[in-house]
Amino acid sequence: KEAGRNAATFALSEQHKTRQVLDTKTSLDEIKKFKNEVDFYPLRAEVGDLFYKNVGIVRKKKELESAHERIRELKSQVRLMGVSDMSKVYNTNLIEFLEFQNMLDICEIVVRSAIKREVSCGAHFREE
Repeated sequence: KEAGRNAATFALSEQHKTRQVLDTKTSLDEIKKFKNEVDFYPLRAEVGDLFYKNVGIVRKKKELESAHERIRELKSQVRLMGVSDMSKVYNTNLIEFLEFQNMLDICEIVVRSAIKREVSCGAHFREE
């Protein structure tokens, strides 16, 4: 209960909001400098297929490790991706790219957690 109150207080504090806005602005400025040599849209679909096949309900260590490696490869290539639309209004290309970056972060966390969890529990079933 106490941790929740403190987290809420911090999330609403001006110090936290200011830092968040600065980080976001820096990130958007950096994204505009990305090379945009690689189209992230097919990669987004690939990640969906990868998770469907390798990180489903029935999980195997080798498949999880393979998925983890691919996610790490994609994260290392993000600077080669980017946006083709540089407009400041209604830029769905930018929003989808930000979502893709966030998706890669979440995917890595999910896969790493699945690798560490070696027992079957609930919807997480390890074949080993």
